[in-house]
Amino acid sequence: MTRIVLALTDPRSALLVRGQLAYLGRRGFDVHLVTGRGEPAGALAAAEGATHHAVDIQRDIALGSDPRALAQLVGLLARLRPTLIDGSTPKAGLLAMVAATVSRVPVRVHTLRGLRHLTARGARRAVLWAGHRVTCQLAHQVICVGPSLRARAVALGVVAADRAVVLGPGSGNGVDPARFDPVRHAAAGAALRAAHGATGPVVAFVGRVSRDKGLAELVAAWARLGRADAQLWIVGPDDPTDPIDGATRAALAAPTIHLLGDQREVGPIYAAADVVVLPSHREGLANVLLEAGAMATPAVASRIPGCVDVIVDGVTGALVEVGDVAGLARAIAGYLTDPARAAAHGAAAQARVLCDFRMSEVWARVADQYAALIDQRGRRGLLQSS
Repeated sequence: MTRIVLALTDPRSALLVRGQLAYLGRRGFDVHLVTGRGEPAGALAAAEGATHHAVDIQRDIALGSDPRALAQLVGLLARLRPTLIDGSTPKAGLLAMVAATVSRVPVRVHTLRGLRHLTARGARRAVLWAGHRVTCQLAHQVICVGPSLRARAVALGVVAADRAVVLGPGSGNGVDPARFDPVRHAAAGAALRAAHGATGPVVAFVGRVSRDKGLAELVAAWARLGRADAQLWIVGPDDPTDPIDGATRAALAAPTIHLLGDQREVGPIYAAADVVVLPSHREGLANVLLEAGAMATPAVASRIPGCVDVIVDGVTGALVEVGDVAGLARAIAGYLTDPARAAAHGAAAQARVLCDFRMSEVWARVADQYAALIDQRGRRGLLQSS
């Protein structure tokens, strides 16, 4: 069997390849998953027949542990001797590409899931940009999860155009229509509404509670709406690396805002919601929008790379400019006051998502690309960097 390594930073990021590990195994690969320490990475790998390896890697810049993580990766690759490595997410991508270059892994792939430097400032922005660029230079191929992300990365000089590809319409893992089935989650969604006393419209945000995700704009737009009969559900964990400001945190205490925290299963959230909102400042390709679309729930999102690949404005959802609080409020209100339009856009979103972003088809494209790269580089022993 051809041995491959998939490296991601946070152990929770293993969910980005849920199902894909098992599929790659069925395609004849010996799959090894590398993440930081913690769950659910180990349990996920075990359930899917992959081997998990934990290293001391952290999401943010960590001068104390980063060299140790790099040394651990070099040692691991020397022991495993994989034919291909795919380093994904910024920190794991960088360290994996450096370690793979040192270890002379025949095929080096970087899956670019976003550009973290876009919302950083000052020296931190420069450091993050440099990290992205070095990662892409060391990779033999960069798989961008969406066309708009590829265009932005090339325009910013992060990656050379001839090294960056998008597989089909994009997405890193696609969406599972069985998992995100509105019929399957209808009863749980109704029970969730009842548990929160929701007798009117529900607007749901699903994602990290962070500045980058546009929480400040969302709570400001919610206050502007002034709908006492509606509820805003905030679903997701706090992000200590990108905390929201004090005023936004205080605004989350409003009686119409419900904090549901991190939820392992978000299907009932989409089933309960009338609208999903994602006022993010940056995305790679927004999985939340794929999930909402599969559930036939219309979405309002920022007009940014990663969202424009999923939402067709005015057809499958609504797009607003980043930071446009008034526009965000209008777009949400437009769906709440016109349920027929919301239903039509939700149905159109479902049709598009299930046509272009089915998980099984995304997996097949990834496996085919790995196999092609191995045929081109690995089997001929082309070990040098290009």
